[in-house]
Amino acid sequence: MKILHITLWFTSGSIYFVLKMTGFPTIEYVDIDCTKGLSTIKKLIRKALLKVCEIKIDFWNRVTSSSFHKPSPKIFSYEIKVMAIK
Repeated sequence: MKILHITLWFTSGSIYFVLKMTGFPTIEYVDIDCTKGLSTIKKLIRKALLKVCEIKIDFWNRVTSSSFHKPSPKIFSYEIKVMAIK
């Protein structure tokens, strides 16, 4: 198993489509809510606050008639971690 670390400017959707087009059938986003390594109480608080933020984003996407396409999860971290398996 090879581990590849690339630092580029991608959105969650663009990295999904680039990896799909280069032949990776399995693409998995890792730690999209940045809770790895946090205590249980901090995880619960962060997840609750992120849920509020997600509801707000969904509301404004409906108001402005914009949306995210299906393969693009909303990632609330400063970096996108992806595991692609061939």
